[in-house]
Amino acid sequence: METGAQALLENLEWSVRPADQHPSKRIVIALAAAAAFGIGYSIFHNPMIPLIGVAAILFSTAEFWLGTKYILTPQSATSKCGLSVTEVAWTSVQRIVDDGERMTLSSVSEKSPLANFRGITLRMDQNQRAAVVAFLKEHCADHAGNLG
Repeated sequence: METGAQALLENLEWSVRPADQHPSKRIVIALAAAAAFGIGYSIFHNPMIPLIGVAAILFSTAEFWLGTKYILTPQSATSKCGLSVTEVAWTSVQRIVDDGERMTLSSVSEKSPLANFRGITLRMDQNQRAAVVAFLKEHCADHAGNLG
């Protein structure tokens, strides 16, 4: 039976928060939300309706300002952003697409219009890249041959 410390050593976890690299874009999001509220209030004269526009802007940009936590375990890869959790088992991974800044673990074996909506995209900086590549080669060796 594994102890908690052994399980932690087998997992790879990191977080990416794009707002930390681009703080000025947070201001743009806040201004867009404020503008949506102002325009909505001027049209409907009711504060509840423009709040829907504000919520739509904030929820659609949540990955940017909340960030995403990635967890690679011996069984699967998981991506968490707010209440959204996406997980793909290593046995389901059919293809790994590496574009340098991110890697997509796809459950679709061939490129198709639906391939972008299947699997998980792992974002990482160069410091994390070597550890992620090593983990993928160990746990998903059939599809990790092209990774550097």
